[in-house]
Amino acid sequence: MPQPLEPGSDRGPSCGNRILKRPFILLAFKPVALGLWYVLPGLLHGWAYGAPLSLIMIGVTGLLVQATFAVNHQNPLAMNHDQRPSRHARDWGIQKMETTADFSNRHWLPLLFFGGLGYQIEHHLFPTLSYSQLNEVAPIVEETCREFQTPYHYYPTIFNAFHAHYRFLKRLGQETDWEPPRANRTTDENWRSTTPATD
Repeated sequence: MPQPLEPGSDRGPSCGNRILKRPFILLAFKPVALGLWYVLPGLLHGWAYGAPLSLIMIGVTGLLVQATFAVNHQNPLAMNHDQRPSRHARDWGIQKMETTADFSNRHWLPLLFFGGLGYQIEHHLFPTLSYSQLNEVAPIVEETCREFQTPYHYYPTIFNAFHAHYRFLKRLGQETDWEPPRANRTTDENWRSTTPATD
């Protein structure tokens, strides 16, 4: 049976002990992790083959994870909030809606491959909800956005999302005195948003 919370504490009576143990547990498992990622491949396959194999695997995985997270936030839809008049006071939920874009979440394969990150809007709004249930929440979120005239940004494929992300980064790298790129419904057919077009 769980112990009741002590007055003035939000974590219970054993909070101090757990906080003190965490750094030691972290430090104890660091050598284990380093051994599994770097030493074990060298021991199993020889250092000349194991070390490059391990580094390639970690590098490719890092690029995939970075690209998957970045396309949700660094694109013309999510980064043009300075150019878009907000109909609502800037609150937490609206901030999440205006600065995030979903991608390619209408099919099970991208959902499986990207671990539910195609439902980034829903993940931000409901962070403790399992990604296997985000598809049930997404239509409700989109309909609510339509009702309250709040943006719901969506790229239909991962390639559309990557392309928009690349264009956004390229523009950032080329211009020194620039305005954030604006998504335009009439010129960019690779996205949809429930916000009525103002251009």
